[in-house]
Amino acid sequence: MNGSTLRGKLSDIDLRLLRIFIGVAQSGGFAAAEIELNINRSTISIHISNLEARLGMRLCRRSRGRSDFSLTSQGEQVYHATKEMLDYLDGYRNQINAIESQLTGRLKIALPDDWLEMSEACFDLAPIIARFRDVAPRVDLQIVTRAPNEVDFEILNGKADLGINTVHIKRTGLEYKPIFEHQSFLFCGPSHPLFEYPEESITEEVITCYDLAASSYKVQPSTYDLISMFGNQAEADHMEGCLLLILSGKYLGFLPDYYAEAKAAKYQLRRLLPNRFNYSAENSLIIKNGTQANAVVNIFINELTSAMS
Repeated sequence: MNGSTLRGKLSDIDLRLLRIFIGVAQSGGFAAAEIELNINRSTISIHISNLEARLGMRLCRRSRGRSDFSLTSQGEQVYHATKEMLDYLDGYRNQINAIESQLTGRLKIALPDDWLEMSEACFDLAPIIARFRDVAPRVDLQIVTRAPNEVDFEILNGKADLGINTVHIKRTGLEYKPIFEHQSFLFCGPSHPLFEYPEESITEEVITCYDLAASSYKVQPSTYDLISMFGNQAEADHMEGCLLLILSGKYLGFLPDYYAEAKAAKYQLRRLLPNRFNYSAENSLIIKNGTQANAVVNIFINELTSAMS
């Protein structure tokens, strides 16, 4: 039989065809292989023909009976080579499963202090933690919450293995894997002069005359452009601090939509010119460069990635 030899990487389809070939050879024919492989004879014949075309050689002499079935000389060689490869792959898989089942140590995850509000509205981490626990039951899990501007430094300084945080600025030495986005809007509290202002009277010029409660950490350029429109500013490094300043009635402030909605039942907040005063922020899984060599971290990342797909 003329044809090209097997070149390039083995695909999943190639491996499936090779496993079928091994099943036929070990069963002693197509008829006997029907039961072993749970595939009808005509389909087996098609698979073997496809494999022969892929390899460019005749592997067996076909027959409807068991006694007349035999492998060609090339088929014998392919059989032994394939058997050796598949046995190796099965052994490799068993070793990896054994390694995962014996994983020990600790996984420390850093999250922003408003994570519960964010999780309920944007990304539920609890099921991922549950699946990680099932896969690596002997790994101790530790969750720490920090101010948003501190999460990145926990990872960078080796105090946490990974984290999830809003990305205001990407820091050298860290790797960011986007997970979801959220929007932030400008709010005032019930005692602020703008709270009772007629909607049609609220303009950009009117809003920027008032003081702003701003974050004390660096923000992305598009956010900075909005913040710099205001004159006098107070600073807060936690979301709760920003909310407190807003509720004082003396400041306006940007709050994430999920956070403001969570506080709406307790506090009266008015959103101001949402089409003008808003910005989007990316939230990412953050790891230190080179951390992916850590098997425990890899398992958690795989569980998170699977949940996103």
